[in-house]
Amino acid sequence: MTQRRVYLLTGLPEEVTAVAFAKCSRSPKPFDEIASDLNQDKSRKFHEQWVMGYGHSSVAEHAVVHLALENISILATKAVEDTRLASFTEKSTRYQKFDLNRCYRDERLMQQHGPLVESTLNQLFSTYALVHEHVSELIKQKNPREADEKENAYATRINALACDVARYVLPVGTLTNVGVTINARSLEHCITKLLSHSLREMREIGAEMKSRAQQELPTLLKYAQKNAFLEETDFLLGNYFSQLHSLYPFSQSLSPPHKKFSNNPRENHVSLEEFDSQGLDKVLTALLYSHSYLSRKHVFEIVASSDKDRKIGILNDLMKKRGPKDSVPRAFEAIDYVFDILLDYGAYRDIQRHRMLTPLPQLLTVQQGYSTPKEIAFVGLKNEYTKVMEETARTVEQISSDFPEESQYLIPLAYRIRVLQKMNLREVFQFTELRSGKKGHPSYRKIAQQMADEVIKVHPEFGRHLRIDRNE
Repeated sequence: MTQRRVYLLTGLPEEVTAVAFAKCSRSPKPFDEIASDLNQDKSRKFHEQWVMGYGHSSVAEHAVVHLALENISILATKAVEDTRLASFTEKSTRYQKFDLNRCYRDERLMQQHGPLVESTLNQLFSTYALVHEHVSELIKQKNPREADEKENAYATRINALACDVARYVLPVGTLTNVGVTINARSLEHCITKLLSHSLREMREIGAEMKSRAQQELPTLLKYAQKNAFLEETDFLLGNYFSQLHSLYPFSQSLSPPHKKFSNNPRENHVSLEEFDSQGLDKVLTALLYSHSYLSRKHVFEIVASSDKDRKIGILNDLMKKRGPKDSVPRAFEAIDYVFDILLDYGAYRDIQRHRMLTPLPQLLTVQQGYSTPKEIAFVGLKNEYTKVMEETARTVEQISSDFPEESQYLIPLAYRIRVLQKMNLREVFQFTELRSGKKGHPSYRKIAQQMADEVIKVHPEFGRHLRIDRNE
């Protein structure tokens, strides 16, 4: 009689593990027996033939590595984390303080604008320290330690609240750490993108990731290299947009915003650009399809012809059974939304880690203005904060004509970036419910709340089931 076996396959090189799983498709042997017949040389030959030669890339997903990336810029983490099938944990700007010595200095910028770069960084980190100190004192006055609260816990709480405000001043060139768990197939794609990047830091990180990971994956990463298509795409598209923009009859009205950075009235903003007008019918069709024996077209016709109140009733009955930690059904992925989001880079840094959605960010510039947390005025640092933001903006403007991408390293997290974000309804639930939570940063909480509001406007039947935390 065949007995069920569930066990760990451990102690093997990652490429050997990948082959052991791959051979299952054609071998009747148990996994551990298959593995016992393998060694690294046999595994290398298998990968050369099947993964590289015949393109069976999914085999590479069984080989996993853990990469520790230290002292890379915040800007670089966004390039690394632009990989859907991987797990990342990044050093927090909430629980740790940063200083001037921990900042990336781009070689090209330093060669031509070294004194100006150093002066700007000194101002930013001095203001960062000043904000942290003053906000800490304010919070201590407003939130004295509770009787049963340990001193270390209290200090951590005060530091976290102060860091949440001070982080607005940190430049995106600030050095941080990120831990990466990723399979070989995704890693090859990640390294290829980094090696094809226009910024030197990204290319160097890509080369180092390949070098270190090849110690465990000598064969599967062999052909990760610079890609001409990726390398040239951004340049070509930038030129195409410039050409189209110059021909547009109303192009004058679309010119860059006026450069009075302190007098920019815009705030972080969410605009719902696209949604599915047949959303309710499509989601119900997806929910009911697997419980029928009919084609999707036939199920949709039945649903579409049904009374709307009855359809909403079915949805309500289903959602009543959802527990506090339950995800909504996968059928909610049947419809999509496209949001145009204007948000500060600090908030973008947090929400970009939702990798199942499709984020399309613009270049970080000073043209979209910056956010000012209300605590800055409370502690009497509005003038100092505004001054350092405006002076940094002037510096960025001065050097960005020659170094549009390198100049990003100097831009503080307070400055806004625009991102087009496509996501399905299931991700809307996960994203808005998680990111609106009161323990989150106020900046991305507001974004999550606004996104929920946009969905509620067009699809109230779904919106009423969103568990949005609006408490201050």
